[in-house]
Amino acid sequence: MNNLPIIILVLFFLDMYLSHSYIGMYKEKYPKNDWTLAESNPIIRFCIRKFDLDKGMFIGGMLITFILFVVFAIARVEILYMMIGMYWAVNVQHFVNNRAMKKLITKEVKK
Repeated sequence: MNNLPIIILVLFFLDMYLSHSYIGMYKEKYPKNDWTLAESNPIIRFCIRKFDLDKGMFIGGMLITFILFVVFAIARVEILYMMIGMYWAVNVQHFVNNRAMKKLITKEVKK
């Protein structure tokens, strides 16, 4: 039980890193489009629109970290295991999106 919050926080910060990387690539590729739509978390999306990418990801990440600490204080072990599974799936999705965006960018550069 004691290590579960640490595992969730590591997965969460990995999620933030992968999100920032993917949104940054999307912003460079399509600067005129609404690149905030690449993120599905409404808190992060709001903060990015309000404060730009880097500062918005940091502020949104801190807000979500606070929410996670509240959940850690009141949640049962089953909820924490569910959160680990959720963040694992989200990180896999972000990794796949990052790889696809990199392939798209390198394919268009070769043309």
